[in-house]
Amino acid sequence: MSCQGLAVEVAAFTALMSVGTSLADEPAPTNLRSFIPVTISPEARAIYEKLLPVVAAHRAEAKIPHTLAEFDALHDGDIARTEAGALAALKSLNIAVRETQLGGVNVVESTPPQYRDDHTVLLHVHGGGFVLGSAKSSLRGDASMALATGKRIISIDYTVAPRGNWRIVTDQVVAVYKAMLAQGYSAKSIGMFGDSAGGTIVSASVLKMRDQGIPTPGALVLLSPCVDLNLNGDTETTLRDADPALDFALNKAFLAAYAAPEDMTNPYASPIYGDFTKGFPPALIQAGTTSSSQSLPIVRVAEVSKLRLVVAIPESVAPSIHLGDAVKVRVQALNRDIEGKVSRFADLLDQQTRTMETEIDFDNRSGILIPGMYAETELTLQSRPKTLTIPLATVTRNGTDAKVRIVDSANTIKERHIQLGIDDGTLVEVISGLNEHDRVVLGNASQFYKGQKVLPKEIKLAAEKDEGQN
Repeated sequence: MSCQGLAVEVAAFTALMSVGTSLADEPAPTNLRSFIPVTISPEARAIYEKLLPVVAAHRAEAKIPHTLAEFDALHDGDIARTEAGALAALKSLNIAVRETQLGGVNVVESTPPQYRDDHTVLLHVHGGGFVLGSAKSSLRGDASMALATGKRIISIDYTVAPRGNWRIVTDQVVAVYKAMLAQGYSAKSIGMFGDSAGGTIVSASVLKMRDQGIPTPGALVLLSPCVDLNLNGDTETTLRDADPALDFALNKAFLAAYAAPEDMTNPYASPIYGDFTKGFPPALIQAGTTSSSQSLPIVRVAEVSKLRLVVAIPESVAPSIHLGDAVKVRVQALNRDIEGKVSRFADLLDQQTRTMETEIDFDNRSGILIPGMYAETELTLQSRPKTLTIPLATVTRNGTDAKVRIVDSANTIKERHIQLGIDDGTLVEVISGLNEHDRVVLGNASQFYKGQKVLPKEIKLAAEKDEGQN
């Protein structure tokens, strides 16, 4: 049997090798920027085919700016080309647009049709290489997000470089966020998203908020952020000639306008240099396989400090679970207990299993927890410290009526009706009907009757021995 298995493996390997040889004979694409993979969906292919000529034309026309006037001209030309079309697109989608100020910073508010205020809001920071774009030029993205979520979108019109820099821009974002908090929004009800340079600014601004002791947003979406302005990541070399849109020399000029060389390791400029172990909101980070934007390093940094356990909770106990509830987990491989907190639970019930998924987060700054470890979870649904409890086996139930048999001071069997509280499957809480030191009959109740004289034998329960409780 083992010889046959070996023969199959060798044959398969040979076949793969010969296929690989024939593929190697195929000519490689001469222009990686315009290469469209055959593995993508027809919808993605249609978008590629439409956008590639546009970005190629922009890249061919682009000139590296050197003076403030050249940067201004580049920005003004971009605004003239994009803002009017974006505003027209929103009008056709029935998106209400309003320009205002928050925290002394210009913002543009987009509200979807049939908007219902649930006191949540999304803040958007636009992209453009830190030099191009505006809140109005990015309104198409705001419209898509507003229609997809039903939420109000506030786009921050920060001061682009070189008139603005990383200090000014992150301060402006923090000022808008603080203004939302001052309006009564809780931190957890505010989400933030940013694309490209905007993703960088969002993550950097959140680090600044955290370090200033400001409660951080409930969640982030970072679309292809450039997290290292030094461009030290592998993809800046390996994908330099494959990125459909970005030009390395132009990028360098834009980044230099946004941050001086000595500032590029500041976490508020390059988030990759921040300490994510001190806390960071849940974040969805998205990057393309041919992007040279340095998004991947921040994913690795963000993942090490926290691990999430997903537990299926029975329908019957789901109402007793709350965000922030403490959860104790026994990790067999470590022979120790780890405490986590409930971070999220599903809104929908699994109709087949009648369960709801509950997510539990664990602080893993020490790195001792590894994905794939087995654990036993103990989730306390309700707790009553210092209460009167008796074994469930002593209770006789008839519908909502519960009773026990006790032995009085004359060693005579009597019956008591009691009111019960919560139970843990072994012990049950007694709300009324019994007093501490009452002697409850444990055993086959059918052996005893009211008025019977007995010679009781008292026993101590484990809980009594440990805690002195009855």
